[in-house]
Formats: sequence, structure tokens, C-alpha cells
Amino acid sequence: MATLFVDKIDPQSGTTLEIGSSGDTLNLGATAGGTLTNTPTFFAKLNSDQFPSNSTLTTLALTGENFDVGGCYNNTGSTVTLNGISVPAYSFAPNVAGKYYISAKVNVNATGSDNVSRAYVQLFKNTDAIATGDFNSSYQVDIITPGTDVVVELNGTSDYVTAKGYGTISSGTLRFKGDTTEARTYFGAYRLIG
Repeated sequence: MATLFVDKIDPQSGTTLEIGSSGDTLNLGATAGGTLTNTPTFFAKLNSDQFPSNSTLTTLALTGENFDVGGCYNNTGSTVTLNGISVPAYSFAPNVAGKYYISAKVNVNATGSDNVSRAYVQLFKNTDAIATGDFNSSYQVDIITPGTDVVVELNGTSDYVTAKGYGTISSGTLRFKGDTTEARTYFGAYRLIG
């Protein structure tokens, strides 16, 4: 095998640069320049049902972590220090500045059936709402599962994101549905490469 040393490869004018042929294996033995990881990243879900007050915006108590690369998600009900950052309950506070894709979903139902008329999920950066997924119906239904997502810049030193849910029912007990295996109610984020 021969080694070719060059500083730059450009295709001929009006052509496409092609490396190798169909069916060949391309081995990239070098590390690409720049930061090419989507971390910190996490995905947390509601492991068991949460019973908030009716028509009250409530922080999603997402204790089940599928993963938390970088250790920046607080899956407890108290403020803790992670990577030198004070992180409120059930919040994500990355220790790397950048733009982050954040998403959340809440599964809202009640102990009775066909009695949910409104549900929404909101994402907050610090104390400001930054995204809302809302469902409002003139009919009462059994389950409403709104979701939302957003790209937001976080400073890596003090910014945090929290997911909150809301539901209105006519009778029974309001429930945010949880599950140990299925992600019915969840919150996740990853840093965008750039």
C-alpha cells in the first residue's frame, strides 16, 4: 500500500469528487478536525404514573434515564450540583456551550375514560417558556399526547432546560402516564455539531 501526502484534493471543474469505487471499503484512519460529538446528550422518561393537580402546570418527574452521556441531567426531585453546575430537579444543564435540540412529550389521561379536554407540554430555558405543544378539544377524549421540540443555545455554565406538563379533566384523577419500558412521557436533548 502506498501513502499519498497532499494538502488538498479538488475535483476537476464540473465534476464530482469520488473516492473509491462502489463496493470498496473506505478506512478513515485519521481524526477529523473540529468537534464532532453530539454530547452532552440524555434521554429520560417517566417510569411510573405521575398524578399532578388538575389544570396545573407541573414539572415532569422523569426519573428513568435511558442514557445520560456527560452526566448533565438531574433525575432527582432536588437541586443538585453536576459538573460544577447547580441543576434544578428534573432538569438538563449541559456543561458545554452550544446549540441543543430539545424534545419532550407528555401522555395525559385520567383514571376515568373520555374526560380529558386539554393537555400541553412546555419546555423552559431557565424560567422562560421556549416551546409548547398544545392540544385543546371541544370533545373530551381518553388520552392526549402532545409533544414539542426546539433548538436553543445554552451557555454551558448556568443555563438549564426543564419539561413541564399540563392537563384538564372533567372527572377522575389526572395522570401523566409512565412506563418502565415504553417512552410514553419523555424529555431528551443533544448538542448539535458545529
